[in-house]
Amino acid sequence: TVRIDARVEVVDRAILGTDHELTEKGAHLMHVGSAETPVRVKLLDAARLRPGEQGFAQIYLRRPLTLGRGDRFVLRDAGRALTFGGGQVLDPLPTPARRLDTGRASLLAALENNTGAEALGALIAAEGSVDARTAMFRAESAEIPPGVTRLGESLVGNERREALARAVVRALEDHHERHPLEQGMAREAVRARTGLEPPAFAHLVELLDDVVEDGALLRLRAHSVSLGPDEKRERDRLLSELDAADFTPPPASSLAVDQALVRALTETGDLVRIGGDFYLSARRASEARMRVRRRIEDDGPLTVAQ
Repeated sequence: TVRIDARVEVVDRAILGTDHELTEKGAHLMHVGSAETPVRVKLLDAARLRPGEQGFAQIYLRRPLTLGRGDRFVLRDAGRALTFGGGQVLDPLPTPARRLDTGRASLLAALENNTGAEALGALIAAEGSVDARTAMFRAESAEIPPGVTRLGESLVGNERREALARAVVRALEDHHERHPLEQGMAREAVRARTGLEPPAFAHLVELLDDVVEDGALLRLRAHSVSLGPDEKRERDRLLSELDAADFTPPPASSLAVDQALVRALTETGDLVRIGGDFYLSARRASEARMRVRRRIEDDGPLTVAQ
């Protein structure tokens, strides 16, 4: 790792024999066992640490070291060749923090005071969503606590999961309102609203009781295609024109009808697509099947030309 969050401490003057304040200025070295690397210190809950004081810091390592939660280290002032303190790793893979970041300091306090599932829960609660393997390494726990859900390769907190669920429902509500004749919204279009990867989105959809999967579409369970008075008149006109054409229907695009209505009628079975832009009414399609069946019964197998 090249960045850690840690509890750091400056040794008391009575032990050190001199006054030394830790600030973000100066050149510092970190020692872990026999390993050494120059570091840059960013204090998270104080502008400086005086002798005998402790605080939280984000430490940037010039050379990567293998560090885990709980590992201890020593800090030295490179310019004065003075060992002035040390600390303990609380988060071995943190995200970048701001200077005097009180939110990060609160997270580190929770990580310091909790272990196992509680530490993992504190991490997810603070960040909302974290890669599962990364989170488990950072918290040193593979136990998923209450209030945390696994979505694909990520762990998410309740607030984040609820926000994602609301995004899905809002997307479907908006789509159903704008396109009442469509059975549902393209699954990928809904996923784009959440920003989730496909495996995580699949898990989310499984958790949503009000959302129904219909092939490549998603819809709200309460949604159904219903025709208003104008659509019903258009439907009746369309079916009448198709029936009048017998078994040689014109292209649907030539009938001046809303294509959304054509799709809706096809989904409900009122229309049967026979190829390209050509449709039969359900009545004509049933009649055609009966005629073909009778012809086969009377004359044997038919060719396409027949």
